[in-house]
Amino acid sequence: MTHIARYPTKKAFKDAIEKDPTKVIISDPAVVNPVSGRVSVVLATLEARNDTLVVTNHPQRSWYAKVSVGHNGKIIVE
Repeated sequence: MTHIARYPTKKAFKDAIEKDPTKVIISDPAVVNPVSGRVSVVLATLEARNDTLVVTNHPQRSWYAKVSVGHNGKIIVE
C-alpha cells in the first residue's frame, strides 16, 4: 500500500527528509494493519515485514517516491 505525505512535490518531501526526518509524518490508508507515523518508524516496521515504503501526495497522486535506508543509516528518497 502506498503511504500518504502532505507535501505538494516530491522535491519538497525529499527536502523535508534531508532537513529533519524525525519531523516527517506519513499516513497509511490501509484498513488492515496500517502503519502510520514518523518515516523512520514506518521504515523500520516495513523492513521487518520485508515490505517497501512508497509515498505519494493525496488526492492528486502526482508524484511517487520510494523510501529506503542506505548503508550509512541515512534515509534515501528515490
